[in-house]
Amino acid sequence: MTAPGEDVQALLAAGSYRGVRSLLPGLDIPAQQRRAAQQLCDFALSIIDLDAEDWSGLGDVPAELERAARAAHVPQQPTAKDRGALESLAPTFAIMLEVVAVRYRQRDLAGVLMVCHIMSEYLPLLAWEPHLGHAGDPPRLADHVTREGSLWAIDRDHPRSRECAHSLSIRSSLREVIRVGRPAKEWSQEEYQRFWREYLDRDHSRVATGLHTCGLTEGDGRPRSLRACSTKCAVWEALPGDKADLADRLAIAGQFVESPLIALRHAAPVGHGFGVPSANEIDRAWDKTWRELCAKWSGRQNPLEARARKKGADAGEPLPGLSAMVSAIAGRQIAPSTLFREVDALLLAALS
Repeated sequence: MTAPGEDVQALLAAGSYRGVRSLLPGLDIPAQQRRAAQQLCDFALSIIDLDAEDWSGLGDVPAELERAARAAHVPQQPTAKDRGALESLAPTFAIMLEVVAVRYRQRDLAGVLMVCHIMSEYLPLLAWEPHLGHAGDPPRLADHVTREGSLWAIDRDHPRSRECAHSLSIRSSLREVIRVGRPAKEWSQEEYQRFWREYLDRDHSRVATGLHTCGLTEGDGRPRSLRACSTKCAVWEALPGDKADLADRLAIAGQFVESPLIALRHAAPVGHGFGVPSANEIDRAWDKTWRELCAKWSGRQNPLEARARKKGADAGEPLPGLSAMVSAIAGRQIAPSTLFREVDALLLAALS
């Protein structure tokens, strides 16, 4: 057996927790320390993989790490008291920002694009969160979208169907959030759990897309979007808070969805092609995306315009400004989490 040394530090610098784990059996350390290190590596790998459905049960790591992961978990039980990412997406986005940095260090560039694409899907819920008081939790969202005067999930044969900007395919997912938010009395617990997980897997991101459309308004000096709703029903009208500010933040989210960076994902194996993007390609795509995000709006202040003039504020981010964009859309500061920094310190302590 060998003592831990430069090999472990080099692997941690590269974000290679799988590599560190593979070295553990050959290190000359007590069995208890080896088990602790293995658990820390497994925790880090779960976070990198964004395996959020399992983050509520990572009890073999220090309490501060377990709490941070639990705050970002997606509840797999519809009646769970701890609502995790359905209560607030801020902890989840903080973790995703740090995962982008770790995957970039690993040179897992397809993985960087994958995480950015996941961000783009859920940014509308992050924007709506301050107004709803939650991050699209189905039981509470169902109460909001079914109020009198709502066109949410309206049937195609309804006389007002053409007034709703949602496509018919999106409306099917909008109906699902009401269905699982207000479960039928005859459902067994097993049926409800199955419907709940099917909703999370298939419909939750599409509900975010639906809310994106509901919150955007045409004109007013914002970038033009094909997602904007021209008929504002009760889903929007009854929303508390500054709705113009919400539309501003959703406009930024829409630009990111249609940005050169997200378009580059389709050249990766996880997209529709077979090429793997280089670091230079990602850097160029992000540079163009950032310039578009920070461009002046006609007749209205772009919330990111002033942010673009703060030089050096994003030092250390592989995609400088990504956390600033997330914060602007959220309407509050969201910085990358420090989970991996804490894991690294704990691993080095366990292996010393």
